[in-house]
Amino acid sequence: MVDTNTGASGSLNCLRQITSRYAGARILLIINREDYSVTNEAIRLGAKGVVTMEIPSPILRRAIRLIDQGRIFIEPWLAEEISETLHHHHRNPFDALSPREHAVLHMMLEG
Repeated sequence: MVDTNTGASGSLNCLRQITSRYAGARILLIINREDYSVTNEAIRLGAKGVVTMEIPSPILRRAIRLIDQGRIFIEPWLAEEISETLHHHHRNPFDALSPREHAVLHMMLEG
């Protein structure tokens, strides 16, 4: 287990070093709730799980069991937060249309 008391960037650096030396390591990263944005990077670097320090004991035990089985675990709150963040950062492609393009699109949709 690695925690982010050293700061999110320090933990990611530590994670990077461990996984480069021990490719099969099953690492559970424990982060502060406000550091949720490091979750994707942690998984990309080889962490097998990411949870917050506030995780309830039963969920932590489940995370450890799943990681021991070779699976990946992201605390449900983190998964939800990440998916919402990713969704909100994507631009709506229709926003780039000109007023005329909007009108043509509406005419096409109306037949």
